[in-house]
Amino acid sequence: MSSDAAHTADRPPTPEEEAAAERLELEPSVAEHFSETDNIGGEVEGEGEIGS
Repeated sequence: MSSDAAHTADRPPTPEEEAAAERLELEPSVAEHFSETDNIGGEVEGEGEIGS
């Protein structure tokens, strides 16, 4: 299955890309929403459940 295949980047990031990534700041509401949806997703049972 292709979802089981290893995934790797086609190249390492450039110094400019690394610097840009370090300058990024998440809005607190984005981080809060991620945490909330992560918790909800962890409690899903049945159809839509992520198997191990």
